[in-house]
Amino acid sequence: QGRAGHGPGRHPRDREEPRGHHADGERLRRDRHGREPAVRGHPEEGPGGEGGDHRRLSPHDDVHAADEGADHGRADPGRPVQGEGRRGRRSRDGAVREGDRLGRHRGRRERGRAAGAEARGGEAVSGISIRRPYPVLSQKDVARIRAAAIEGLERVGVKVGTAQGRELLKQAGATVDERTEIVKIPHALTEEILRKPPVHVVLHARDPARTADLDLAHVHLCNNGTGPLTLDTETGERRPSTSKDLAESARVSNELENHHVFWPMCNSNDVPPEVRLYEDFKVSLMNTPKHILYASGANREEAVRLVAMGAAVAGGAEELRKRPILSSVQTTLAPLQLDGPTMDGAFAFGAAGVPTAIFTMPTPGATGPVTLAGSVTVAAMEFLAGLVLCRLANPGAPVIWGCGVTPLDMKTTTRAGGAPEHGLTGVAITQLAHDFGVPSLTGGFDTTAAYLGSQALIEGFPQAMSVVLGGADLIVGLGLLEDAKTLSLEKLVIDDEIVRMIRRIADGIVVDDETIALDVIQKVGVGGMYFGEKHTMKHLRQEQFLPKLIDRRSVDLWERDGKKTLEDRAREKVREALAKPVPFPLSPNLVHTLDGMIDEAAHAVLTEPIR
Repeated sequence: QGRAGHGPGRHPRDREEPRGHHADGERLRRDRHGREPAVRGHPEEGPGGEGGDHRRLSPHDDVHAADEGADHGRADPGRPVQGEGRRGRRSRDGAVREGDRLGRHRGRRERGRAAGAEARGGEAVSGISIRRPYPVLSQKDVARIRAAAIEGLERVGVKVGTAQGRELLKQAGATVDERTEIVKIPHALTEEILRKPPVHVVLHARDPARTADLDLAHVHLCNNGTGPLTLDTETGERRPSTSKDLAESARVSNELENHHVFWPMCNSNDVPPEVRLYEDFKVSLMNTPKHILYASGANREEAVRLVAMGAAVAGGAEELRKRPILSSVQTTLAPLQLDGPTMDGAFAFGAAGVPTAIFTMPTPGATGPVTLAGSVTVAAMEFLAGLVLCRLANPGAPVIWGCGVTPLDMKTTTRAGGAPEHGLTGVAITQLAHDFGVPSLTGGFDTTAAYLGSQALIEGFPQAMSVVLGGADLIVGLGLLEDAKTLSLEKLVIDDEIVRMIRRIADGIVVDDETIALDVIQKVGVGGMYFGEKHTMKHLRQEQFLPKLIDRRSVDLWERDGKKTLEDRAREKVREALAKPVPFPLSPNLVHTLDGMIDEAAHAVLTEPIR
């Protein structure tokens, strides 16, 4: 995805790293005389000859390079990397018997880009390109956790609360105890599911330009959701959230540069509980043309109704299947439990072609081992069990691994959503998810702070930096305080500015003849200035982060302008966004249709559920 104004792939930071077999990789690491480069970077595509050796230097290059040398291993000279072949078989201790994991990851990223273009049908896409994700696990670590999770499913098992799911697993060879509902999934079954070709996940939007392609090569951002409380933008009062707050949060998100997917940010407490699920979906559709990620935990009946509403907007069930404009988050129960109604809902979404995120949330020290590796293993067991079930029920269903592993604060006994461990585990989950061939959905920007201020920013930034540079496919967390309980529109705007800063860090430094600029240095000479040079104007916006919210003016100018704080400026941006019309509004007839469907749902609650 190229930057605006450059066209697809034309921005200098969007050039693809050449892929291929091992011999090509070694050749690309040498200069035209066969010498190793003096500066270690990432080979870039560019014109041949002396001026064409473009290298990007990123803050994490040395770490990744060291990890490659220590753990990734090298194929035999001239032997192709096994990125395109079948999955390497491994023993139960995680040792890879054949194939090359690094090659497979690279191959998947390349296949993801190619498959994404076809799946999108030519649509433009959003997202941040992370060419060289920053790992927290070595490839040996990934293999070891993977092997432990698969073995754990066979030895310990999981509780499966859905009768349909237990029957599917039993027919596939799992050991099922109907009394306890514990199912032990054989190693061979899990591996068989993982060997199947990955299902490409595209989160389509009503506005095609806002489609999010989860191609394992781009990072996408999403707000946090379902906050029961709101900090009023005008009064600062903390109060129950309303449908008006939900509508305004969607409208503000429309104006943010790095916000790609919308999760209904708060609950409409002014709407009857029996129809709140559907009303919040309708309000979201009315106020944003983005893809709607709905963390509903819906049961089968609720999923069927949400799918019907989505189909009405998309133009029919088949159009929704081709271009799903909604997705669902279905949570597990830690430790090692798949809730029956929730999984039945996942089956209904999958049957309609709606992407489903199996969201795992073991809490280190409470519902998971206090060690991060242990809780990540529990999360992997829960997800793999959910993945096996979803694939058995609907083989082609798009599935995402959602995960929020963050510790229990032992002093306060609260979930520490703003802990740095949240970012660490988010990157670990992303690495494992890509090893499984699925996209990741992780937390970021979370905070336990009750109000927008220093604590909220201090807690949120390390998580955000970790998961963005770690290459998470979809990051949720923008805009909520108090561990996702309280909506703050100002925080939503500030978080977008933070993403812009991290994005600049992720871009790294492009090194070529044009950026070294020796000719310009010679022209300006000793003691000169570069302000008036064409080279400065040509590269300024690419090379420098230009803030939209941060104030870099002198103290005198700041005082003259009213001493506005960061929160004040964010509040102004909120008001500007709310003054703009909603893009791609729903037609009155379509809104009327959705209202009728909601009325039917309300009537069904008063009588009997649909069969």
